Amino acid sequence: MKATDEDIAAALELCGGVISDAAECLGMSRRQVHRRVKRSKSLRAVIEDSGEGMKDVAERGLFAAIRNGDPWAIRFFLGRKAKDRGYTTRQEIDADVHNTGTGGVTIFLPDNGRD
Repeated sequence: MKATDEDIAAALELCGGVISDAAECLGMSRRQVHRRVKRSKSLRAVIEDSGEGMKDVAERGLFAAIRNGDPWAIRFFLGRKAKDRGYTTRQEIDADVHNTGTGGVTIFLPDNGRD
């Protein structure tokens, strides 16, 4: 029996939008499910919605870890969401790029035995 789009949609929702997992649930190959998804706007929407739902699950887990006081979660959150408060892992370089009169750019490479 051929799986309907509704069957595939249900499997995709159950498997968080992961095509290979949905295919296994349906007894189909990943390629077969991928082809059906490629042809169906509604199946593509199911995958997108499932992905957004998984982001929500991950955020809830992250927030729970923050509330639990887990240092990795606190650092992760502050480094990405509190840059406006000075928390960042990015190194920022303030450079004057105006012409200094040398007429070009000098690049220094490490001496690693190359000629």
